[in-house]
Amino acid sequence: MFAIDPLMRGNFSLDIPIEETTVWSVYQEQQPLWVVDWQQDERSNIRMEAQNAAGAGYRSLCRLPLRTPQGCTGVLSIAGFRPHRYSEHEIQLLLLVADQVALGLANRLGVDVQRRIELELDKTNARMKLLLS
Repeated sequence: MFAIDPLMRGNFSLDIPIEETTVWSVYQEQQPLWVVDWQQDERSNIRMEAQNAAGAGYRSLCRLPLRTPQGCTGVLSIAGFRPHRYSEHEIQLLLLVADQVALGLANRLGVDVQRRIELELDKTNARMKLLLS
């Protein structure tokens, strides 16, 4: 896993396989993850990730699956430098944001697929015209 942190003006990488990260588990299970303080969290996968990402300086974290009817397209991660307990209002807002991001990505991907199909159809029609003329 690789991340860029604009506030730290640098980047860091985790020295663990992606399959052992919270990003992967959120992607696979399609369930959000809320962490008040990942340095104090009791869950083993979060503790392991926290130890590997100690240089990043993050404390609170939420990971949200970007779900579409076709499945999960990615994970939106939001981290803070201080411990933070997400309120019910924040949770609902962030879940809504993740749904909107997923919808936007799905629509964009659909437009790209449609354009490719239209180009192929145009090529096929041009070939048919050549064959029939």
